[in-house]
This record gives sequence, structure tokens and C-alpha cells, in this order.
Amino acid sequence: MDRFTGVPHTVMKSEAYRSLSSTARSLLFELAMIENGKNNGSLYLSVRDAADRLGMSDPNSVTNAFDELTDRGLICCTKAAHFEVKAADHSRARCWKLTWKAANRRPPSDEWRAYCAPPDSGAAKRARRGMAALKRYGYALSAHRLPVLETITE
Repeated sequence: MDRFTGVPHTVMKSEAYRSLSSTARSLLFELAMIENGKNNGSLYLSVRDAADRLGMSDPNSVTNAFDELTDRGLICCTKAAHFEVKAADHSRARCWKLTWKAANRRPPSDEWRAYCAPPDSGAAKRARRGMAALKRYGYALSAHRLPVLETITE
């Protein structure tokens, strides 16, 4: 059976998730893909490897995405990077935890639930647009009036 990566709807409908940039959302799914049900809290991913996984050449964009995810409480760093240790001896990458999942026999910390975007920030605008779109979809679904796009091909 093939594995899958899941993010609960409660997380995806939250202000924390809706305020993320597209790079941060993609990075979140890369981290979720590393998690196997037993290793949350030990998700090793460096900025360089994350950039490669995302097909990006700018490490600053990836660093910003990690910062966004941490700021919103969707992930937390459980072990800092170690650059003074040789790669053969110990991993140099940072170690991460998805906060909506249990880790190390502890329940989820769910820091993302407390996130509020600063008013008038780009994050707040993204969150408002995303939440409004979800609301419109919910209304249309309950009224049995989902939009249908014309898909005529010639």
C-alpha cells in the first residue's frame, strides 16, 4: 500500500495555514512527507535540501518559508544544525516537528491554533482571502450551487 501525506482540514482551514506563502505551504508538505507516523520530532531537513526538493535556487526564500512555518506554530525546531560536526559523524541538518501531530510520546502541541496575523500585514491579507474563499465554497456547497467551469475543448 502506498503511503500518503495528510494535513488535517482543521489545520488547513486555520489562519496560520491560510496566511502562509505558497513556498511555505509547499515546504510544509515536504516536511509532512518525511514524517512516517513514528519519527515526528526527528524530521531532518536542511535549507539546502529543502530548496532542492522545492526546485528553488534561492536559499533565502526557503529560510523565510521555515521562519513562516515556525512563526505560525505549524512546525518547531527540535534540534539545531551542527556545522562543526563532520557529516559522517552526525547529521548537520535541523530537526523539525509537525505541531499538529504527537511526538516522543507527547500529545500535539498545536501552537498553530493561537496564531493571529498582524493586522494589515501581507499574511493577514492572504489569510482573509483564503478564509473568504473557503466560506464562499461552504455556502455554495450547502446551497447545491457549486460553480461549474465550462470545459469545452475543440
